[in-house]
Amino acid sequence: MPILRSAIFILLLFSSCKKTQVDNGTLCIENMIQAFKLLPKGNPPRSITQYLYKGQTVYYVPAQCCDQYSDLYDENCNFLGHPDGGFSGAGDMER
Repeated sequence: MPILRSAIFILLLFSSCKKTQVDNGTLCIENMIQAFKLLPKGNPPRSITQYLYKGQTVYYVPAQCCDQYSDLYDENCNFLGHPDGGFSGAGDMER
């Protein structure tokens, strides 16, 4: 009986939770994460790292393998460039 009570309590606890609304920036990063989860696992695994750069939030997505570019996005998922990677290892040298 205590197990049943605990199960009911947990169900009620989680069923009463509201999902908070996220802004478009966070939502697009969440969508990117969900897209990565659908892909086969790589070595190294896919990752997204959030940084604060010059007062703005940016998201760094490292390359999965050699000579591929890493990607950098702003807080609204606008592509900013390739900060590193490629044959030279210096990215696209755009910024």
